[in-house]
Amino acid sequence: PLYGEPVRMEFWGNEIDSMRFFSPVEQRSKQEVEELRIIPRGSAVLEPADQPSTALWNYFDKQTWQVFCEEERITRHLQEYYSQEDLRLWQKKRQGSRNHISLQCLDEDFQARSQDNSAYHIFSVSGLAELLAEPLPEINTQDGLWRWQLLRSNLLRWQESGYSLVACCASEGDEKRMRELLAEDEQTSALPIQFQRLSLPAGLFFPMQKLVLLSEQELFGRPATLKRHKHIDYKTESALRDYQDLEEGVLAVHVNHGICRYKGIRKILSSGEYIEALELEFADEAKLYVPIEQVQLLSRYMGSGKTSPALSKLGGNIWKKNLDKAASAAWDLAAEMLKLDALRQNSKGNSFKPAPEWELSFAASFPYIETADQKEAIDDVLKDMESDKPMDRLLCGDVGYGKTEVALRASFRAAMNGRQTAILVPTTLLAQQHYQTFTMRMAPYPMRVELLSRFRSKTEQKQVLKDLAKGEVDIVIGTHRLLQKDVRFASLGLLVIDEEQRFGVKHKQKLKGLRASMDILTMTATPIPRTLYFSISGLRKLSTISTAPSDRMPVSTVVANFDKELIRQVLRRELERGGQSFFLHNRVHTIMDMHSMLCELLPEARIGVGHGQMPAAELEEVMLQFIAGELDVLLCTTIIESGIDIANANTIIIDNAERFGLSELYQLRGRVGRYHRQAYAYMLLQPMGLLPENARQRMAAIRRYSNLGAGFKLALKDMEIRGAGNILGEEQSGHIAAVGFDLYCQMLKEAVAKMDNRSIPTRREVFIELEQVSSSLTPVKGKVQLGIGSEYIEDEALRLETYRRLSQVLSISQCDDFALELQDRFGKLPQNARLLVEMQKIKLLAKSLELISLSVRENLLIIETSQGLYKNYGKLPKIEASNGEEEIRETIRFLQKMQKRK
Repeated sequence: PLYGEPVRMEFWGNEIDSMRFFSPVEQRSKQEVEELRIIPRGSAVLEPADQPSTALWNYFDKQTWQVFCEEERITRHLQEYYSQEDLRLWQKKRQGSRNHISLQCLDEDFQARSQDNSAYHIFSVSGLAELLAEPLPEINTQDGLWRWQLLRSNLLRWQESGYSLVACCASEGDEKRMRELLAEDEQTSALPIQFQRLSLPAGLFFPMQKLVLLSEQELFGRPATLKRHKHIDYKTESALRDYQDLEEGVLAVHVNHGICRYKGIRKILSSGEYIEALELEFADEAKLYVPIEQVQLLSRYMGSGKTSPALSKLGGNIWKKNLDKAASAAWDLAAEMLKLDALRQNSKGNSFKPAPEWELSFAASFPYIETADQKEAIDDVLKDMESDKPMDRLLCGDVGYGKTEVALRASFRAAMNGRQTAILVPTTLLAQQHYQTFTMRMAPYPMRVELLSRFRSKTEQKQVLKDLAKGEVDIVIGTHRLLQKDVRFASLGLLVIDEEQRFGVKHKQKLKGLRASMDILTMTATPIPRTLYFSISGLRKLSTISTAPSDRMPVSTVVANFDKELIRQVLRRELERGGQSFFLHNRVHTIMDMHSMLCELLPEARIGVGHGQMPAAELEEVMLQFIAGELDVLLCTTIIESGIDIANANTIIIDNAERFGLSELYQLRGRVGRYHRQAYAYMLLQPMGLLPENARQRMAAIRRYSNLGAGFKLALKDMEIRGAGNILGEEQSGHIAAVGFDLYCQMLKEAVAKMDNRSIPTRREVFIELEQVSSSLTPVKGKVQLGIGSEYIEDEALRLETYRRLSQVLSISQCDDFALELQDRFGKLPQNARLLVEMQKIKLLAKSLELISLSVRENLLIIETSQGLYKNYGKLPKIEASNGEEEIRETIRFLQKMQKRK
């Protein structure tokens, strides 16, 4: 919690030898540290002790000042939720404390009290927003003069009444701007206003102390600028790497032999030497042992259906036929994709020119400081829009990480260029939420934002459509209603699609037709496999936002059987801390039965019901009540799945969680935890024995990936559980099922590269055998050993991953870099690991020279090429080597000379 990055420690016996920060993505050390402070993470739970416990305040000195906020409310809360003993302790403390400040919020019943000759003080306080007749929006707009006059009259009135005025500005720029505004106006130039470099969420008014604290909300009409702190980035590569772990018992694909079951690492005897090998099981319980250094030939199986595929037959020709068919299908699909890409490249789109002054002003109204990756995403999108080629960018960011701001900036630029923006969202509630956000941010500018959804009457919808066709609406936000035939735009320039995977096939086809001609920004929290794959293959541009908002904590996820007592305790605990809860029951015909049960369990709670079959006005009313805090529990269907943002709702209970897909569960869990409080998600199931295997896997995955930024990993896991499905179209699903998603993607990647005249590393392996080199686990006379032993990297999955990554290294310099990384992470390289890296250099050189095989016998190099054996002046080349290490070194030298001559 104290540092932005983790720390790597090296020990010498029981002593710490060195400490250094390292990047969790690249695993490389950065800087040395001399000392570290370690604090407990999260809540400390005290074990019951024999000796009596004591109250926290007994640890403080009697002279210590204490602040009691809303004493009467504390008393009422204790009476309602706690024991008589707790209430007695509080009353005793309250009466016995001499040095304390009482903070009271202003309300109608508040009576000003004061006690002379006492160290007891009462501060009454109210939010300024409640007292001001009007909020004070951004000052530099068309009607800025009128708004400044409103602020000025309030300042003068307070000053005449004898109030001290303090302007709280978060930055030097804001303070300078405010001072200029005050100095330029004759009436305020002499006002005695103090400035404090402080970020207040809202202004405060202390009538008894005659004090007014003005926040950015009152001064500039925008919420306080809140800093986010850097969280550990998740990158697509590391998510993919983490995902590809082979676990015992999973289905895998061997490039040359087909679909098998991975049974783990075994020690076997081969040609008189003990080696480590991967045990694979094929049809008819046939076993194949693959040397561990060939792990790159194996990948985890992800298919395209709910049924598991049959294991391949070793030595059969069906696998070869499947590979040929899949390669042919991949070639056809690559042609279709490149055609669409070429259409985009050749069609002339809109070039949206920047309007620096306006855009800077709009950016300043964002209530947070942009994170580095959010700023990068905004820059990427605006750069794409500036180009005259149509944009097609995927923006991937976890739930609540600030994707909407990127859409706002893009829409603003489109509007500044006289073009309309359509924002397509999957649900009515999300449309409403986006509408409120966009309307608030665009209010100070001459831009019109409208909504098309069932929350609008037929008459209102007709008027919006009419104005849209005339070009009088700049930004329209709507559900699939936007894709209907009667929707016409005067000059549509930008389409923003939120959560594309939630739309049906017909809607996706319509969107596909638009892609070649206009700028499209697709936003998602859990990338579906199709979008995921296109971004990996480079045919679609990808931006990721991976920095968590300030104080955000991962949602604590609990999987449990349906239990009334558990439900009562969970909802009551949220009530006790003044929060709200969602209870998700996705069956409309039984939702009122569930309502009766909840009312019986929690008679004191205010429970509302919301579902998609309710009349629009009724549903809107319930949602507004919940947002305003007038309801404690919202019993609802998946209508809340996308984008509803309620900071005070920090518990969600999902009934029959096994019925949902992983990305749905992830979205639902994202409805809570948008505040600095610890949030909880309860997945309630029928008894585990009755659950199908894939539902059990989903529950395990949602519980495992609860860290911030886990969306990418969950998308990959979902792809495995539900099957790759309609990833690249139904016509491709059979080929994906036959060869596995990973291998199919590799084929598609190769086909695209070939058509595009790009070279990519080949999957073909070169047979290499050196006489004085062995992969044996035990010493062999006259040979050097190579490999990564379990004494160097103990974790089996990590060791396999290291072998795989080494096999994917593409150059000699990368090999050297990889060796440095291993040394940094695991300590000094033993000889066998160092020689394994050197052996990879031989493989790389052999591949680049397009050799078929290479072996060394009695210092003779036997090199087979497509033209036959390689010879120097009619003889086999010879090297001078007295041991295995020299044999490897001399072979590398010879191949490098061959490469220079090539």
